[in-house]
Amino acid sequence: MTGNKAEPNQKKNKLFGLWNVIDDEASAIKAALSIQFVAFYITFGYTVNLGFLLGTGKAIFSPKPSDEFEFYVQMGLMVAAIAVSLWLGFKIRSKSFSVIPAVFIWLIVEIILKSLSAPGEGILMAIILVVISIYGFRGWLALRKYTIDEPTKTKKNWWLIILGSIVSIVILFVVALGTLLEIGILPETKVIVGKDIPNYQLETLVDKSIVNPSDSIEFLYCEGFFSVLEGGQLLTDNRLISYEQTDGKLSIYEMPYESISKIELLQVGSSYEDSVYKIYGNQNADWEYIVILLSVEEGGDLAFINKLSEKIKQPKYN
Repeated sequence: MTGNKAEPNQKKNKLFGLWNVIDDEASAIKAALSIQFVAFYITFGYTVNLGFLLGTGKAIFSPKPSDEFEFYVQMGLMVAAIAVSLWLGFKIRSKSFSVIPAVFIWLIVEIILKSLSAPGEGILMAIILVVISIYGFRGWLALRKYTIDEPTKTKKNWWLIILGSIVSIVILFVVALGTLLEIGILPETKVIVGKDIPNYQLETLVDKSIVNPSDSIEFLYCEGFFSVLEGGQLLTDNRLISYEQTDGKLSIYEMPYESISKIELLQVGSSYEDSVYKIYGNQNADWEYIVILLSVEEGGDLAFINKLSEKIKQPKYN
């Protein structure tokens, strides 16, 4: 008498339940539901950040607010992020799976931005969250195969989905902008003191020979919106430097302090326009004059010019 040995059942649980086999409707729903934990983790992260902002005045991965208005903007965005991510989590928990792509994209953007602002930190948690997100996204794709996006077949509140998507996009944009400003890829819109210049910008200035590695920078103002190389001016311990980039060509103008004869204000700045100053050279200067632009934000133009006036022993501006 002969017989065939029964084949063992395929093992469905993998990676401690974080990555399971999806081969039917039930396993697809189980996978799709898992991504709710990613949404709730995002809620937890923003809640902790909000606590740091309220307790210390600075969130963990955001630039310190420069004034009260910026503080309340950051606080409002964090509250909105908490509300939206919590809503997304409960939507998925109630088997409304149409919001899964929004959570998946949100997590990926968050991880990319965090890797830029704090390289190497939280890698293990990021890997776990990515695995869960991909597993949940696989479940969502499988449900499309079974033509069951929402098993409860309830009427979709499209206006809530659209509103949530818009708020999510705005939050991600602001977080991305803050991160790019914090690490220095995008320049600040104000005059900044030397100790606050991001390493990325310092390395760029040295790499393009705008400053020397040994220079001590006291003030920097970048005129551009997208790169520190678009143009700007800075004060070092021994000279004024102004630079600009036109059609890919970088031009650098330098005046040692002993070569400067006087400073003239050409145009008083406002919230929409920079102050314009004309820096005159003496008989020892390479340039007859240099025209520089300085932002009035937080009084940065006056701080810059008064430091320059101090260097050349000229009366300060008020």
